[in-house]
Parts: sequence; structure tokens; C-alpha cells
Amino acid sequence: MEKVLKYANWFIKKGIEANSPIDQMKVQKLLYFAYGWYLKLTGKKLFEQRFEAWMYGPVVNELYHYLKIYGSSKIDTPLPSSQAIEEELEDFFESVWSTYGDMSAVDLMKLTHEKKSPWAKAYIPGIWINNYIKDEDIKESFKNI
Repeated sequence: MEKVLKYANWFIKKGIEANSPIDQMKVQKLLYFAYGWYLKLTGKKLFEQRFEAWMYGPVVNELYHYLKIYGSSKIDTPLPSSQAIEEELEDFFESVWSTYGDMSAVDLMKLTHEKKSPWAKAYIPGIWINNYIKDEDIKESFKNI
């Protein structure tokens, strides 16, 4: 969970620096896109936690429970974590931010909900827990982007 928190915190800090704090839904979606791109580019997982197919898109369950205190509010202070992301990932995260950072959480959600998306393959209405999105499906979908 340590990596998920520091990567989430990177996006939270970036939103604050851009004077555009983000909510937990956007954090989840940005992490999903970072995870997908990293999987495509390296063939490796960015972190060990798995995404679940929830109603509003891919979610790392553990991160949701950590951030749920914010509800749908903007997160305007960094998480209490002193860890910085690995230096070799800085440019990668900057690229993800420059591609998706200006999009709203709802727009990002819509991208994850496209027909035949990994989320669409895994989503079962009414079931939110243990509805895992397969890494193979994520990797395959990013291969076509």
C-alpha cells in the first residue's frame, strides 16, 4: 500500500501546485491511467494492489478506504507521507499528469467506461468488492492507445 499512497500523494500534490486540487475519484482514475501506461511500457506492475470494477470506474479498494474521509471534497493538503516517488518515475508521472490532469474526474471515469474496456469486462452491477480488473485486459487496452 506504501507505493499506492506515495503515487496518489504525487497526484494530490500536483493538483495543489496547479491550484486545482483533486478529489479521491480523480486520484483513483489518474492512478489507473498511470498503472495502465506503466504496464504497457514496461510489462511490469506499478504497484501490487489490484483495481476493482466499481460503479464509477476502477478503484484500489485500500486507497478508497484511506481517502474516504474526504468524501467527494477536493483534497487540498498532501497526505501525511514523507515519501517521494522514485526519481526515475518523475518524468513518467509528469506525462500522465500532462495528458490527464486537466480532465475532470467524470471525464476520466467516462474514459474507463468505454465499450469493451477492462472495467466494462469486469463490472457487475451491485457487486463492488473483489470484482478485479485483469492486468492482461488493462495491458491489452493500453496497447491500442
